[in-house]
Amino acid sequence: MTLCSTSHAGRILPLLAAVTLLGLAVPGTPNAATIHGTVRNVPEAKEVRAANAYPGRAVHSTDSQRNQPARAQESDSASRFADVVIYLNEVANSETDGTGTSKRTKTRNAQTNQLAQMDKAFVPRVLPIVAGETVDFPNFDPYYHNVFSFSPARRFDLGKYSEGKSKTIDFDKPGEVHVFCDIHSDMHAVILVLANSYFTQPKEDGSYEMHSVPPGDYELVLWHPDSAPVFHDIRLAPGPSNGAPNGASPQTASTVLELDLAF
Repeated sequence: MTLCSTSHAGRILPLLAAVTLLGLAVPGTPNAATIHGTVRNVPEAKEVRAANAYPGRAVHSTDSQRNQPARAQESDSASRFADVVIYLNEVANSETDGTGTSKRTKTRNAQTNQLAQMDKAFVPRVLPIVAGETVDFPNFDPYYHNVFSFSPARRFDLGKYSEGKSKTIDFDKPGEVHVFCDIHSDMHAVILVLANSYFTQPKEDGSYEMHSVPPGDYELVLWHPDSAPVFHDIRLAPGPSNGAPNGASPQTASTVLELDLAF
C-alpha cells in the first residue's frame, strides 16, 4: 500500500511530520493501514461555573453517587485531550447508504454509549459515536435534570427526571448534536455522530492511533468543540501482498502513516 497526504486549497493545515512507510507483514484486513501521531496545540479548557438551582442539595453526596465513577480529576492537559476526536470521512471509492454513512462500517460491535449527568455536568463533555447507535442519559445527581437538544442532526427533549433514572435516544444521522439541560443552563456536551467507525481519541500524552483502515481516499478531521476543525486529505492506495513460501496463504501487507496534527 502507498500513502500520501495533501491539504485542501485555501486552508491552513499544520503538517508536522512526514509520512512514514513501514513494511509490516501481519494477517488481517487486506492492505489495512494504521494511522498514528501526536496532537498538539489543543485549546485551553473552558472554565464553567454552574449556578446552584437547588441550594443546600448540590453539595450533598448520596450513596448512589458515591457508588458511581466520579469525574476524573484530570490535569488540564489530559482533560483537553479528552475532548479531541480524530476521524475519517470517506470521500471516494466507498459505498454509502445515501446519508453519507458507509455501508461497510456503519456500526461497531455492541457499544454502551453513555452521557451521564453528574455534579451538574455532562460526563463526558464530548461523546463520539457511530450513526445508528444509541446513547443512555442516566441521572446520577440528587435533583432533577431536563436534557434536550435543538441540533438539526437530532432534536429531542427528555423532560424532567430524577436521580437513578435514565432515558435512551437513538442517533441515525451524522452530525454534531449539542446537548443542554433546561434546568441548569451551564450544562453543555456534544455528541459527535460519525458516518463510520474510523475514529479515535488521543491518550493523555496526546498520542493517537487508528487501526485497520482499508484502502481509499479519506478526509482526516481533527475536531475539538472549542476550535475550528482541521482537515487533511489522505490516500491509502492498495499495494501487493507479500507472497508466502511453500504454498502457504499469503500474509497481508500493512503500512503505517505517521501524521502529527495541530489546531
